Amino acid sequence: MAIENRNLQAGEILVATYKKVEHRVLVVGDDETGLGFELDNGTIYKSLSSAGSAVMGGTACNGWRFWTRESDRTAQAEAKAGEKAEAEPKPKRSPKSKVVTVVRKMKVQTGTPEGQVKYFCSSCQKPFFVEKDAEVTGCPDGHASEQVDDLAPAAQTEPAAK
Repeated sequence: MAIENRNLQAGEILVATYKKVEHRVLVVGDDETGLGFELDNGTIYKSLSSAGSAVMGGTACNGWRFWTRESDRTAQAEAKAGEKAEAEPKPKRSPKSKVVTVVRKMKVQTGTPEGQVKYFCSSCQKPFFVEKDAEVTGCPDGHASEQVDDLAPAAQTEPAAK
């Protein structure tokens, strides 16, 4: 959270998180000598930007956006905690549905050899042929069907003449 009120007082602590590490700077000085910003390691900088740049390994930064008052961060964290407590719990995910192999008689039988019927396996995504009067329990690749759909309307084996 950026610092909006730039009237900093000596003794205030500002914090920033950079690369998952929290850094602190202490506002030092007074109106006569001017303000300084002392990092954790004891080095004093003349501006928040230079202190932030030191934390970031020399990369330029806007110190007013990089740092946050410690009191503001604490209030913000408490507000978020209150929001989470009031939020409704997420519904639990249902367990993954079981994959069901379905062998289905194909509607279009064009190109099917005489005396055979064309079926489709949902597991291997391949069509296959079965003798016309044979009982279908699965596909040739070994997928046992949990449902055989013979209710599909029988299609013409050859296109209709117009």
